[in-house]
Amino acid sequence: MTGKLVTALALSALNSSAAAEWVEVNRTADFNVTVYADLASIDRKGNRVKMWDLLDLKTAEKSPSGMP
Repeated sequence: MTGKLVTALALSALNSSAAAEWVEVNRTADFNVTVYADLASIDRKGNRVKMWDLLDLKTAEKSPSGMP
């Protein structure tokens, strides 16, 4: 379920931002994940900032019930 959710979120993020500027922010060997930020989605309002991020999981995570 988590993999499908991550895929759906990633596809919707890519679909909603055709001019996305995905930049690698962090890569960890311990957790098998690469983190990307979409620089085109940065929205500053006062002291708050919003932006899209994307986690590229190299291995499936498991839900609390043990399902991948």
